[in-house]
Amino acid sequence: MNVRPPSLLEFLAAVRRVVRRRELAAAALHAAAALLALAVIAAGLAGWTLRGDLAAAGWLAGAVVTLLALFGRAWRRILALTGTPHRTALTIAQFRGPLTRRPREASPFLRSDTSLRREILGATELLLAGPGGHPGSQDLAAAYVRQVEWSLTEARPELAAPPANIRVPALATALLALLGAVLAGYPEFAHGLELWLDAEDGRPPAPPEPVWSALSLTLRYPEYSGRLPRQLINPSGAVRALAGTETEIELEARRPATAVHVILTYDQGALSQSPPPERIDLSQGTDGKWRGSFVVRAAGSWHVVVTPEDGDDPVRSAPAPLEIEADEPPEIELLPLPRSQSAPSELDSVELRFKARDDFGIASAVLVFEGEDKQPVRLDAGAPPPRARTWQHRYAWDLSSLPIEDRGRITYWIEVRDNDPGLGLAPLADPPGKVARSARMSLTIRDQETEHAENLASLAALRDTAVDLLARRMLTEEPGLIRADDATGAVDVEPARRIGGMRELLAASSGLLAAISAAIDALSVDTLAPPRDVAVLVGVHKRLMELHRRESAEHEELPPGAEDERPDVAARTVGKLVATNRLQLAQLEDEVIRLDDLVDNELLAQIEQLVARLQTSQQKLVDLLERLKAGDESVRGEVDQLQQRIREDLRRLSEARAKLDKELGQEFLNTDAFEAMAEQLRQQDVGEQLRQGDVDGALDRARNVLDELRKLRSGVQDRMASGPAAAMTPEERARMELMREISRIQDEETGLRSESRALHEQWRKLAQTRALDQNTAQQAAKQAAAIGKALDGVNDARLGRDGRRALEDAREQLQRVAAEAQAAEPRALAAAEAARAAAQALERAVAGSGDDSQERRQLGPLRERGDALRKLLEAQLPAPTEGLDEAAQARFDALAQKQQGLRGRAEQVLDSPNARHLPDPGKQAMRGAVSEMEASSDALGQRRGGPALERQGGALGGLQRALDSLRDSSSAPQSAPSAEEVSTETERDRSLRDELMEAMKERAPEGFRGSVERYYEELLR
Repeated sequence: MNVRPPSLLEFLAAVRRVVRRRELAAAALHAAAALLALAVIAAGLAGWTLRGDLAAAGWLAGAVVTLLALFGRAWRRILALTGTPHRTALTIAQFRGPLTRRPREASPFLRSDTSLRREILGATELLLAGPGGHPGSQDLAAAYVRQVEWSLTEARPELAAPPANIRVPALATALLALLGAVLAGYPEFAHGLELWLDAEDGRPPAPPEPVWSALSLTLRYPEYSGRLPRQLINPSGAVRALAGTETEIELEARRPATAVHVILTYDQGALSQSPPPERIDLSQGTDGKWRGSFVVRAAGSWHVVVTPEDGDDPVRSAPAPLEIEADEPPEIELLPLPRSQSAPSELDSVELRFKARDDFGIASAVLVFEGEDKQPVRLDAGAPPPRARTWQHRYAWDLSSLPIEDRGRITYWIEVRDNDPGLGLAPLADPPGKVARSARMSLTIRDQETEHAENLASLAALRDTAVDLLARRMLTEEPGLIRADDATGAVDVEPARRIGGMRELLAASSGLLAAISAAIDALSVDTLAPPRDVAVLVGVHKRLMELHRRESAEHEELPPGAEDERPDVAARTVGKLVATNRLQLAQLEDEVIRLDDLVDNELLAQIEQLVARLQTSQQKLVDLLERLKAGDESVRGEVDQLQQRIREDLRRLSEARAKLDKELGQEFLNTDAFEAMAEQLRQQDVGEQLRQGDVDGALDRARNVLDELRKLRSGVQDRMASGPAAAMTPEERARMELMREISRIQDEETGLRSESRALHEQWRKLAQTRALDQNTAQQAAKQAAAIGKALDGVNDARLGRDGRRALEDAREQLQRVAAEAQAAEPRALAAAEAARAAAQALERAVAGSGDDSQERRQLGPLRERGDALRKLLEAQLPAPTEGLDEAAQARFDALAQKQQGLRGRAEQVLDSPNARHLPDPGKQAMRGAVSEMEASSDALGQRRGGPALERQGGALGGLQRALDSLRDSSSAPQSAPSAEEVSTETERDRSLRDELMEAMKERAPEGFRGSVERYYEELLR
């Protein structure tokens, strides 16, 4: 197949086309790199200057110029390289490189590519010269051209054309694209890119010409924030304020105006829809200024609209933003209980410590707890100082007032509310204030009363087991009572049969001893059981164990199954066992009587404790109602809890009384009196009376019930001394007399305190009307702040526990003094009472520091400064005798004399012979009570009811500690009586055995058929 070679001109035209494509592609790549560079520069300048419009125009102009320059340059190069066929041939000759992709050996012409490039130039010149254009033969020239054309058969135009420089613009384009991607992550560049793409001017619009010549804003913050008013003159930026801030505006218009008003526009925020704009009209004063006010409720903007007098259109100012200063929820931290209080009993009191902080003030703190029923119960945890932003507080949680029937694991936490009244448009979630909750803590409460009741039931069951064993041993002792096995009435009394019964008795004795051991272990950890009962059980176990070991040794002489093979040994063993059984009978009779007396005494002690507990709870209820009457509303939750607890204790008392009546077979408590008292307690619906507002009625009823409880307690103590307690040892009787006398003193001291409180409230009503002098208030605030700052420099880590607590109390009370002194209308009474509490706390802090410690040297002067602050504020109060009539003063004298009489009786208790049975902690408590009574008498003589009440409270606490020490103690364990003493002790009941044997030979009474053991128990009663 013949291939026509391309003509020379066609080959040159093809080369021109290749050069044109390459140069245009290179120009396009250069243009892309240049445009991308211009885009990065334009976006950067737009982000810097915010002039996206200028950046877009500049980029467009630069793009046009760049494209024209690059493509013009490309066209010039195309013309320079391939403008004419000769120029194209010359360009081919100037560049070196292969013209074909085939190997050189395969070429039909053995010539190099360089010579071919030159021949293309020569042939082109010959072809373009034409006939006569050059000397020589025309045929030869034509042949030469044809030869060159045949050489171009394998040549490629794209190889003959010079290459274009496209690597540099391609790399530049990639690098610029990567740079743009990196810069896009910067907000300024991204914003500038948006402005450039949108060709927008991002600069804030120039404010219009002000419509006023002078503008003044006065921000009056809400009262709860405690901030002073702030004035803004000609504000130019955003107005930032709290929700509820009243903004007073005073404006002087630039032009005479007929009307001026302010337009408020609120953002939607958390609301479902944006509220409508609010219009506030300003009024013009005599001085020509326009005045008005508006309240900031939410974020938004505001602007002023002025209506000129000349009839022009109203002129409005530029909108100014309104920003709301956030009032964050409070923060609360509840500290965990120390390890010593991690598992308290229901009769204990635990101390909860927490720290709270808020932006503008803490309003209240509540203790919330829930039991197994998941029903939350809320108790007031104390009142923080007024407008306190930080508060460190301790709350004494009295677990004895918990109304939870099934005590176990309790979850509790602290809720703190701030003083935010919710003045914004968006309502609060749980008004008033915002609530913050601490971490949930768990507390395991040991119900000692329930455990004690269970131990009493186990003790009664132990007594019944001993009775059953005694009856079985008596049947073994009298074989004639064994029923006949056949119709003839013959009785099988063979030794083999009797040994089997004896082995069963040995097993039953082992079970009784194991039950006694378990009862000893349970009562040893029972804090409500006296140690004497444990000693009695230990003696019972010891005596029965000795006989059990003897009986076990006798049984070992005859292994089980050998009685038939060795009848002689069986007969001797039966004789020994019968003798030992008689000893067991005598001993069991004594121990059953001891166990029966132990159960009765435990029930008596339980009743006495429950009655005392009821009286204590009722006294707490009376105290809480008296505080409520004086205006302390924080005790309402405690009143409800305490009333429920009183009902539970009454139910337990009823159950214990029923058990005691069943045990004694007689009426221990006066049923009529008890039922009357119980009915009064049931009808004592204090909560309903308080809801009706009848505080006085609730207080009178609570006092009447308290009087009935005192009579009931006195009756219980009398019956314990004269009835079943007749078997008490002299030490126990002396201890009972001590408890009765101290209880009477405590009751009379409680009554005296109620009368003192009534007189003190008369003086408080007068003192509450006194305002604190401003100069004194400023001086007190400075002194309190200075003392508080000095307390921060004391290293409380070197103080004892009481010292640290006192230091915390002093800080809190000083904070109250400063807050009350800085109030708009400071009250003298509140500030003086806080200063007095701070001085007392500083006194305790000094006592809690080391004798020669650096902390004592620091606290000594602070105590004197605290006492000076107290005197400064107490000087603003009325005199103790001011406002008191002659009858009230006479009543003070009578109370002082009565207090002296109670002090004398308390001293007689300490000097009496029975005082040797009072434990050392009880003696210490009684001495403290005597000292407090002396101070109370002096305060009553000076007509100072407040200090008298404090001292009386200390005296009551000392008396209660003395009573608790008596209950927790017992007489020394009695030594184990000898066999003769045991026999003499139970001789009075020896006839019961004979009566039982006679009754068992006959017919058991109705109700005991088939249960002889219960019949013996009935005979014991």
